[in-house]
Amino acid sequence: MIIPHQQLARETLDALIEEFVTREGTEYGEQDISLDVKVEQVRRQLERGKVVIVFDPAIASTSLMPADSITAGYASTDREPEDYDQTDQGFADYDSAGS
Repeated sequence: MIIPHQQLARETLDALIEEFVTREGTEYGEQDISLDVKVEQVRRQLERGKVVIVFDPAIASTSLMPADSITAGYASTDREPEDYDQTDQGFADYDSAGS
């Protein structure tokens, strides 16, 4: 289910974004970008609707995903955990915070 970022406390949102941008595999290439800049890039993408927060109740996991990669089944915030197909492949991380 998609969790609207506006419903999270600022501290919670900051912690979620920081955890995401510091995950292994979210490097930005040759350029050295500070944590603050990475967090702000992701925050702007959330505000523009290019990235969404997705919670998977089947595995109790939260991640960030490109909004255009969300399937209709995850687009609702009013579904119960038992409504989710347990065979879903999980969520991909959004590695391209600069776009």
